[in-house]
Amino acid sequence: QSRVVAEVADMIIGSYVENINHNEIRSSLTSGKLEINNLVLKKTLFDRLGLPITISRGIIKNVKLSIPWGKLNTEPVVIDVDEVLILITPIDTSQWTPKDFEQMALKIKMAKVKELDNIFRREILDFIDQKSNSLSSSSS
Repeated sequence: QSRVVAEVADMIIGSYVENINHNEIRSSLTSGKLEINNLVLKKTLFDRLGLPITISRGIIKNVKLSIPWGKLNTEPVVIDVDEVLILITPIDTSQWTPKDFEQMALKIKMAKVKELDNIFRREILDFIDQKSNSLSSSSS
C-alpha cells in the first residue's frame, strides 16, 4: 500500500520540482511522515500554460506530508506546504521566428502528454492497489 502511495507522490512531486530524492520519499512514506525542505521548482513548470513567461527562480521552503496508514478510512492525509516563492519573468517574443513559436507549441503539447501520462499511471496504480486489497481481503 505504501509503495503505491510513494509512486504516486513521486510522480506528482517530480512533475513540479527538480532533483528530488526518490528513495528518501519512498522510505519516509513507509513511516507515514515526509518532510522535504527547499524544493527547487522546475523552470518549465508553467510551459503548459502557453504563456510567454518563465520561472527565473522558484522554491518551496517546506512540504510536510502525514499519512495515517492504519486509519485511512477515518483520518485525513495532511499535506502542509509553507512558503512558495516564485520569480516569474516575461519571455520577449518580439524577436521570435515562426520556428520558435512552433517549438513553444510543441513544448505545450508535450507537457499535456506528460500530464495525461501521469494521470494514466495513477489510474493504473489505483487499479493495482484495489486488486491487491481485494485479493488480500479474500484470502483472509
